[in-house]
Amino acid sequence: MVKTATAVLSALLLCVGGALAQDFMSPNVNIMEELGKLKNMEERLRTLEETVQNQRVLVEQLQKQNEDRKVAFSASLLAFGSGYTGPFSSVTSPLIYKKVVTNYGNGYDSDTGIFPPRR
Repeated sequence: MVKTATAVLSALLLCVGGALAQDFMSPNVNIMEELGKLKNMEERLRTLEETVQNQRVLVEQLQKQNEDRKVAFSASLLAFGSGYTGPFSSVTSPLIYKKVVTNYGNGYDSDTGIFPPRR
């Protein structure tokens, strides 16, 4: 009787194990549905890549605009040597520097003494 019960249990385990193995080896997957999901993901990826490329172009344009706006100058009142200038009680005209060392972006006009703000 014990041998019979063991044989029946063994047979049941083999049936259950075989059913589990069959489910594992041949899962129930809707291939068309999975292909649709994959196509959707590819389209989203393509859209994101286009967005990233557009953002790169925009950043480059903004960097160029910013570079075009940069201005700076350094100058001295005397062309050479040392000396004193001022004090002035009132200034009626722009102060024109005699020696312009740096004029990055050509913002300072050494003829008029005007350094206009950029916009």
